[in-house]
Amino acid sequence: MEVPFSKTLMIEAIWWVITAILVVLVLLPIYEAVPDYPFWGINILAIVVFITATRYIFLLKYTPIIRWQIVKAIIVILCVPLIFNMVNNINHFQTYIDEQGILSFLGHLRPDRLDQIEKYMKAEMILFGVGSVIASIVLPVRLIMSIWKVRNKNKV
Repeated sequence: MEVPFSKTLMIEAIWWVITAILVVLVLLPIYEAVPDYPFWGINILAIVVFITATRYIFLLKYTPIIRWQIVKAIIVILCVPLIFNMVNNINHFQTYIDEQGILSFLGHLRPDRLDQIEKYMKAEMILFGVGSVIASIVLPVRLIMSIWKVRNKNKV
């Protein structure tokens, strides 16, 4: 059973709203503790890539791109630089923490709060950073399988 295109667009829009809400909820504790956090862009990208790529891996038939083979092929190609970018971003975050130290932007917090937010920031960045890399590796495989199925649909 094929899902109507208007419904897939509506589902896609809802997912983007959910993604935005999740980004805000995940990053809110960091924003409250450190408004001048130097890794906002990297962190937002990691969360959005992780949620979106994972959603496309498991729920591809409910997305608008299921009908567009060329868009799937473009996403497959774009995943390669995305993977390198995400690995570089995780490395940049870890190198900054190792060289500059977490106190460079958390020094103003109480020691107990500093410990909590430090653990949260590291765990959150590693979770979404590594998750986005893994999802970006699996997504092209899933899209190639989808392209293959469409191309060979009537060649039985």
